[in-house]
Amino acid sequence: MTNLEKTLTNLHGKFVHHAWRHRCAFPNCTRTNLQHAHILSKGAFPHWRWEEWNGILLCAFHHDCFDGRIISEQRIVKEMLRERWPWFFEQADKHKKMEHGRWRSDQLHKKALEFRRILETQNNVG
Repeated sequence: MTNLEKTLTNLHGKFVHHAWRHRCAFPNCTRTNLQHAHILSKGAFPHWRWEEWNGILLCAFHHDCFDGRIISEQRIVKEMLRERWPWFFEQADKHKKMEHGRWRSDQLHKKALEFRRILETQNNVG
């Protein structure tokens, strides 16, 4: 991973934490060990990893369930999240079918600037 990709990953994580108001996206969860997760796996869909709609904030437990590390709970967690936050999953379903090439350096820079502007705005407001 290049330094620019590391920076973008860090900015995407900060964006996700702000966007989800530092709370687990799972309904009524109050756990505090929060992790930046991807609706579409960054391994299977690396070209969508930094898109705003592909970030979701989950506690460590729900992240493990969502990613299938706790198999017995995976289906329930995914169904509950899809029901609670349908727009994000609709975006994922739509983009899963789209072709997308590798990120070019200029695209990475542009995305990093977008996240910085959003985060600056959020910091000035909140």
